[in-house]
Amino acid sequence: MTSLIPLIETSRGGTPECLHFGAIAVADLQGRVLAGAGDPHHTTFTRSTLKALQALPFLQAGGPAHFGFGPREVAMLCASHSGEPMHVEQVQSMLDKTGLDTKRLQCGCHVPYYVELGVGPAP
Repeated sequence: MTSLIPLIETSRGGTPECLHFGAIAVADLQGRVLAGAGDPHHTTFTRSTLKALQALPFLQAGGPAHFGFGPREVAMLCASHSGEPMHVEQVQSMLDKTGLDTKRLQCGCHVPYYVELGVGPAP
């Protein structure tokens, strides 16, 4: 079985533009693979794909309503960002609404990508 297979192809004006490869697994609660495409045991980094799932318990428990989070805050919970000022301001607003400070953030702070690339000023 091929490890990764074409899953999605996007096109522009009928011309293929991008082809996304991957593997899919449908598993039961015991972890038994019920169906799949490609190699369902292929090892990969989940990276940002888990962010929405990590936010799900907070969303289901009514966290956004409890803390007064709107769509932008919920998007921040589920998204990747690269430390631009608008992201930092949004996270600070969320911390303020929850009564927490930056010491509670476990991921730490990182230099924004635009600074690393030399296309913008340091914050």
